[in-house]
Amino acid sequence: MAIGTRVLADGAFAHGLEQPASFEFGGRPFPTLVRVSSGTPLLLGSTSSHCVVVHSGIFHVALDGCAYPLADACHGFFHGAARILGEGRALIFSGPGRRHLPRTGGPIEELGRICHADGSGSHGLQTSAASCASSRLDFLHLPAESRQAMRSMPSLRAGLVLSGRGQCITGNGALPLGAGILFCIPAWVKHGFRGGDEPLRLAIYRSA
Repeated sequence: MAIGTRVLADGAFAHGLEQPASFEFGGRPFPTLVRVSSGTPLLLGSTSSHCVVVHSGIFHVALDGCAYPLADACHGFFHGAARILGEGRALIFSGPGRRHLPRTGGPIEELGRICHADGSGSHGLQTSAASCASSRLDFLHLPAESRQAMRSMPSLRAGLVLSGRGQCITGNGALPLGAGILFCIPAWVKHGFRGGDEPLRLAIYRSA
């Protein structure tokens, strides 16, 4: 699904991964930098924690003399000065966080292990970096034609559509979602996800 950038009046937006891009969210206490990588070498800041999610291809994160490979639908948490490069498409989320050991995982499974109680039939999975109190990566699987209950959160929610089609609904409209789409939802914006004609699988970064 090819898409440029579509922005709603409340600041929620969707963006295709075809070209490198960066988006900065300065809200305290959880400022976050979101970057789209196409594999060009990229330096990650020495005072931040970083979450990398790969949509396609293979990437390598170099940190403290070690290299961590990440392939399709894999993710990793890293802290401090690092270098990432590879081929394909990936998202990097950077923000404040305590120092922690590198942690990698994936590929993200097709169906999460936690059944949500909102009546949508959705399933989820939670991953987090040990001792990294200010970030987390969640997985959401929405069945086709299903609706998630509307909600709002006190910090940024941003993520990647791993597969499927659907929408992100806010009080100001709908963002179309498809495989390889980045979406960002500012703090306190009420939102919910809808599955389209096939199940929707999302990796969602939480800055708090």
